[in-house]
Amino acid sequence: VDVFVPMGIKHFIFVGGEVSRFGDGWLEVVQHIRGRSNAIVTLFTNGWWLEQRDFRAAGRTYQSDSEYLSELRSSGVTHILFSIDGLGKAHDRSRGVPGLFDRILSGLTTVRDAGLEPRVSVLIRSGMDDNEYLKLLHLLSERIYSFPTGAENEDRIEKISFDPLNVFANVIDIGNQASAKRNG
Repeated sequence: VDVFVPMGIKHFIFVGGEVSRFGDGWLEVVQHIRGRSNAIVTLFTNGWWLEQRDFRAAGRTYQSDSEYLSELRSSGVTHILFSIDGLGKAHDRSRGVPGLFDRILSGLTTVRDAGLEPRVSVLIRSGMDDNEYLKLLHLLSERIYSFPTGAENEDRIEKISFDPLNVFANVIDIGNQASAKRNG
């Protein structure tokens, strides 16, 4: 942080092995970042903690996802970036967690209500047809952003597609255990 902030780095992303679950001490690093700069600080997550009770994250136990989000915000996290591997059951199969896609959809609103900015990392799957992909983008954009009444679908798709804090890729991030299922 002390090297990168003076270099003008303005975005820090905490990613890898689900840092929210296993990363003790990372919130102290976030506090250090925000004490030195007004940088964007993003937690990259699969959303495992959404709608959970009495769960352990960031080195302590939280009574609810709302309490966890409050802690993230007060520590200086500005954005929560959720991995999305497809629409509905395709995402759940990839992550091995039934209902996770719907929890993330609800969680996007929960994150916004907590004063944080939700974003997504969307896997562009081979075989996903254009209609399914556009439906996914529309659904996500409705939860991430506020649109004026009567906004066109194209406006929604454009907003999510060109927001530089969202990620679109054709590779699965390594933290989802999908490769272990295929190779195991």
